[in-house]
Amino acid sequence: RTSFLFSDSTGMIFLSRNESSRSRTNADDRLTRPGSIVRIAGRILLNNHKFPRAYYDDIQLVGNQPIPPARFVSLHDLRNTSTIPMLIQTKGVVRDVFRDEIDPLWHFIILTDEGSTFYVPVFTNGEPSPSLYALIGAEISVTGICDRTFNSAREYQGLNIFIQDPSTIRVLKKAPDDLFNVPSIGNGQGLTQDDIFKSPRCRISGHVLAVRERGQIVMQDEFEKLHNIE
Repeated sequence: RTSFLFSDSTGMIFLSRNESSRSRTNADDRLTRPGSIVRIAGRILLNNHKFPRAYYDDIQLVGNQPIPPARFVSLHDLRNTSTIPMLIQTKGVVRDVFRDEIDPLWHFIILTDEGSTFYVPVFTNGEPSPSLYALIGAEISVTGICDRTFNSAREYQGLNIFIQDPSTIRVLKKAPDDLFNVPSIGNGQGLTQDDIFKSPRCRISGHVLAVRERGQIVMQDEFEKLHNIE
C-alpha cells in the first residue's frame, strides 16, 4: 500500500509514500492499518488545481483506536461541501450500474437523490456482479470516502464516493418487482430533463432495427422515432 487516508481533529487528507524515501512498503502496510494512530514526517504540495497532496518520508506507530463513525450527508449537501475528502454515509436510488470500459476490474453505481447524482466505484476484480445489477431501482445506503477524481490527463472531473467493500451497501427499499412500472419515453413527447432526474429508469417499446457492437440496439417506437439503446 503506497497511500492511505489520514485524519486528525482538523480534517482528512490522503497521504502517499515519497518514492525517494527509504520507507519500505511492507513495513508501511503493518503501520497503516485502519485504526492505527501514527506520527508522520513529510511534505504537502498543491497540484495544478490547488488541491493539497501530502507525501510522507517517515512513519511511526503510536497506538490504535476504533475508526470514528461516518457522518451522514445527503447527496445534495455533499455536492456543495468544501470538506473533502471525508468519511460519509449517504443514501439514494440506484439509477444504473455499469462496468468501467477502461478498467474492467471496477463497476460503477450511479446514485441519485433529489436531483443530485454521484458515482460510486466498486472494485469487483473483473468478476460478473449480478448482485450489483439487482440494485438498479433500489434505494440504498452506502458508507465510504467522498473525494475528488481526476482523469489520466490529471484533469479534475468531480466527486466520487469510494466504498471499501460491496458488503457496506445496505438496501433501504427493494427495487420494484415490475421493472416496467416506470415512465415511458415512447409517448411522442419523450422525457424532460426534470423527468429524467426524478425517475431513475424509463421504458420504451417498439421494433428493433439493428444490433450493433457491444449489444447496442437501434429501436423505432410507435411514433416512428429512433432510439439508441446501450
